[in-house]
Amino acid sequence: MSTFVKTKLEPNDIIKRSKNDYNWRVVMELGAGGFGTVSKVVQVDGNGIQINQKEYAIKTELKAIKKQASRLKIERDVLTSFQKIDVPSKKHFPEIMDIGQTACLKWIVMTLVGSSLEKINRTSPFSPSTALQCALQTLKAIHDLHLVGYLHRDVKPANYCIGSDTCMDVVYMIDFGLARRYRTKTNAIRQPRAKTKMVGTPRYCPRASHLLKELGRKDDYESWYFMILDFLDPQNGVPWKGRKREISFEMKNKVFDEPLWISSSSKVPSQFAVFSEYLNKLEYASNVEFGIFRETITDYARTIQLTLKEKLDWMIPEEERTAESVGGGAKNVPNSSIISSKTEPDNRSTCSETTEEKCSLDTSTPQRKPPMSKRKHVSAMARTAALK
Repeated sequence: MSTFVKTKLEPNDIIKRSKNDYNWRVVMELGAGGFGTVSKVVQVDGNGIQINQKEYAIKTELKAIKKQASRLKIERDVLTSFQKIDVPSKKHFPEIMDIGQTACLKWIVMTLVGSSLEKINRTSPFSPSTALQCALQTLKAIHDLHLVGYLHRDVKPANYCIGSDTCMDVVYMIDFGLARRYRTKTNAIRQPRAKTKMVGTPRYCPRASHLLKELGRKDDYESWYFMILDFLDPQNGVPWKGRKREISFEMKNKVFDEPLWISSSSKVPSQFAVFSEYLNKLEYASNVEFGIFRETITDYARTIQLTLKEKLDWMIPEEERTAESVGGGAKNVPNSSIISSKTEPDNRSTCSETTEEKCSLDTSTPQRKPPMSKRKHVSAMARTAALK
């Protein structure tokens, strides 16, 4: 255990372990949030000399934070859950390497991953194949997280990162600070609370979050759907970007009231309207049929002659990249290794900011508009079946 008294790690700080086989040395800070920081670390011997070329990420939190509010504890609980399951189901999650504390900090060391999907897509919008492959990998991560009994509750591009080194073709789910168990110790579904706070990031949070309702498995998938709209068309896929919370809520409702609305005004395929139709039928405790999403994506890929085995955009040498992509290019993709793209204050839970990426302290329930008149469109489920 380290003896120095610090509330923040700095480059070249040595974090001593209870075992004397090696220690950790801080290389650089990678990101910071309201509850702590993430830094790159390496293993060193007793003299501070690096003993191998491997790099890891260390996530810290102040010890003064109460146990009930500790996001690091939730992060540790979620990631340790994957130590007990089969390898295929833990593919999309960082591995915990070490746990400890200093005089003022609690910390965990885990797998170092690469840039976030949010950063990559913002720098150079995804090609169609990469957008669909990311959709499948992020979908599988949600499915596997639910298998160990947790909801993420903050699904968004910034919380998915590509792997580093030899794992750059793998997408990892990260940041479980808002995760919550949805099952009891007896494996029963927890009873929903009557009212909760708004949870998540306004651009991607589900409608239930706007309504201050308890989130269930369907809500992680609903956030995933909003994220996929962004992957497929960064300009028009999520038309409520930058809008006030009330407007965002109304437009999200329209996605489900009129499943073909988004496709009519963006590059999002009409086949994906099936996601809106299916999710709209689910309730808090509903089990989600993972295969509906996966098969719709793979069926659509076949119609546009994609195998979904094409190289991911960030793995293609820059000189080989073409200008064609969903949003107009796939170049200058960042490849710096970071565990999280958050370099701004943590803004996911209820807060006082009024910008699009912040939640409001107003906890009044948004009024749901009355159902729209009967919609005249062909069932997206039937369209999907027709493709098979």
